[in-house]
Amino acid sequence: IRSITYAPATNVTVENSTFAWNGANGIGIWKSSHDWLITTNTINNNSQYATGYQPADQDDSAGIYVWCDDSSVTNVIIENNQVYNNGQLPDSSYVASGTWGKGIWLDSLTSADLAHGTIVRYNNVYGNMGTQLMLEHTHYAQAYYNVIYNGAGGVDAETTSR
Repeated sequence: IRSITYAPATNVTVENSTFAWNGANGIGIWKSSHDWLITTNTINNNSQYATGYQPADQDDSAGIYVWCDDSSVTNVIIENNQVYNNGQLPDSSYVASGTWGKGIWLDSLTSADLAHGTIVRYNNVYGNMGTQLMLEHTHYAQAYYNVIYNGAGGVDAETTSR
């Protein structure tokens, strides 16, 4: 499937699909989106723009990328997915550098409380160029029972609370 990316949407279920070989995100959730369920998908070999060749609006990407600079992204559940080899090019090499190729990336989510936060659980995340699970400037997110291995970094929580 061509990627689902940067479209504010509500009450969305993405299930039993494959997102592969997209230049940027496999799945991207943007601000003003809420009540998403991303479950039992295969998300691989996305995030392939080489340094200097990506469009300006695609300079950060991952297998699953959730971004918001306000508190409008709420109630997102990411579960039971296979997320691997993002940032890997067709010749099995990896994108040279940059912020591409993470497995699952929660970026600047500021939910008001745990009841409305993002949940990342029961995923198998491996072999991505960047961090396998990145929680960046994110509040009230929960990540548990994920299997993470064989990548540049495991779990990275930067300026994240609760």
